[in-house]
Amino acid sequence: MNMMTAQIEPRIPPTVPGWGRQTGLPPAAPPDGRRRRSGRRHYGGLAAEAAIARHYEARGAEVLAQRWRAGMQGAGEIDLIVTWPGLLVFVEVKARKFLGADSPISEKQWQRLGLAAESYRMLHAERTGAIPDCRFDAALVGPDGCLEIIENARLG
Repeated sequence: MNMMTAQIEPRIPPTVPGWGRQTGLPPAAPPDGRRRRSGRRHYGGLAAEAAIARHYEARGAEVLAQRWRAGMQGAGEIDLIVTWPGLLVFVEVKARKFLGADSPISEKQWQRLGLAAESYRMLHAERTGAIPDCRFDAALVGPDGCLEIIENARLG
């Protein structure tokens, strides 16, 4: 039996000025204007979202979606969408260095979340035939894993 081995050349992504260490300067923002997130922050956020999802499931809620993004311009990403009978709950999850009384969500972010939530409610209504009531919760996760849920953080 003749076995052939194929050599696959590694693909080297094109370099973008300001990205990576070849310039000796700190990396610039990505070309599309978004900020780069460090791996630790990214994975910390994913772990926080998973902890909050488990918390809601333990209370009897059903997780409908995680990291749902509306297809419309200007709408944000909803970290977690859960349901109880007749109620959709849109949850914004924040991993925090410390839990405090300051508002973790800006007014601009609330507006983007509201647009995305309205888009999701319309899709939900097309599938079920009814527009459900909703609420917005803020979920804070401290560095020690302590959870703080603020129900009705924004009336919707």
